[in-house]
Amino acid sequence: MEELLARVGVPYRLIVGSMDKAPDGIVLAIGCDLPQGAAGLRLGGPGAIDAMALARRLADGSAGELVQPVGEGQSALPIDLGDVFEDWLGRREEYDPAKHDARGRMRLDCHALTAAGLGQMPLAELLADVVHEALARLAHRSHVALAERRSPWPGGAKFACHLSHDVDNLGGRYQTWRRYAASSVRYLRDRLAGKALAREHLARIRRWWNEPGDPQYCVPQLLELEGKYGATSTFYLFCNRTASTRGQMQPRMYRIGGILARQAVSLIVRNGWEAGVHGTYSTNTNGPALADQKRRLEEVAGEEIAGIRQHYLRLAVPETWRAQRHAGFGYDASLGWNDDAGMRAATCRPFQIWDCRLQCTIGLYELPLTAMDGAMTLQFGQPEAWLDGLSGLLAQAERVGGAASILLHPDHMDGVEFPGQPEFYKGLLGLLKNRGAFASNGRDIIAAEADHRRLLTAT
Repeated sequence: MEELLARVGVPYRLIVGSMDKAPDGIVLAIGCDLPQGAAGLRLGGPGAIDAMALARRLADGSAGELVQPVGEGQSALPIDLGDVFEDWLGRREEYDPAKHDARGRMRLDCHALTAAGLGQMPLAELLADVVHEALARLAHRSHVALAERRSPWPGGAKFACHLSHDVDNLGGRYQTWRRYAASSVRYLRDRLAGKALAREHLARIRRWWNEPGDPQYCVPQLLELEGKYGATSTFYLFCNRTASTRGQMQPRMYRIGGILARQAVSLIVRNGWEAGVHGTYSTNTNGPALADQKRRLEEVAGEEIAGIRQHYLRLAVPETWRAQRHAGFGYDASLGWNDDAGMRAATCRPFQIWDCRLQCTIGLYELPLTAMDGAMTLQFGQPEAWLDGLSGLLAQAERVGGAASILLHPDHMDGVEFPGQPEFYKGLLGLLKNRGAFASNGRDIIAAEADHRRLLTAT
């Protein structure tokens, strides 16, 4: 119920069992009748519809028609909220291993909302709008005061955007020479084979040989760019014990205790941005290993680390969430798609994770991912088209006062190797500023959401 309360954004009386006397103010009754003389809305009861049917009604704008008057100043909405939110936010359908890919992640083609064309809809927020409108009508008819609807975002921001960077490759001299050597081998191989691609490899070799430093060490320029637009972001860094160079799925080329990593973390933390853990591929369900990675970053950062995002978005529901909570994290940012942009949990707001097996919240927030750079390439094509491709999702987040979440790998700010991506990011930052968004890091977005919930329940 806290999830609906947070999204409705107004304080109200909640009744879960029967009451003899009608309380003051607007009442929301869950699975029981409203007391005689009370003004409010009853949820559940006879004729309750399931989560998928509700999703379709929300998408076509007809969910409000489900609200029916049942008495003087009283209405009913036939929705079992527990079932709905367990489906959407608890990710109940992801518990089935048969729906997982070779890397243990939920397959996009098995996702019910995406298959139904509803994967880009903030359904939880749209449901909250229906409930809020019903409560507002009842309050007006019954001459009961209803507090102004609250937004969680600081400074009166219309919506929020979590800006984030998964630091798969940090940069530095070692990485430059490793790329130089790899491209030299590719150049010789393609040159001998008569392939035109050899010319591109030769151009890279010349560039890395002639340019000082590493153009893919982009942490300082990202901090400077985001600062110009009044934004901050989260950098999720590998914190494993070794700088492994074996296998695409393993972290490569830097150690969190190395000179460049320490320099980068110092810049991030000192300027007020957020450093988080990029949980390694093989430890996504290993609580003690994730706790060790958290401790290593805290030693370098000199502050407590709140957030984590798993490498390859390798999220096993609910095992990864349990492991992260065991490790002491406050929030996760892994719930999204590698190959699609959208709202995997039917929401664009942070939420407290519900464990469908334990039937309780586990004390961990999820900050769901809206889109990452790789998925935008698959969905929208070249970076020049990304902003237009994202416009619908950003408009949805703004419409419901939600929080979009965008992931860009920092080394992709090298405009020579990744043409168009720096320009896209500048355009995104400008758009967010012009629309009055709270563009910030995960820690501050979660803190704003948590403060919002405390204010609601205290009223």
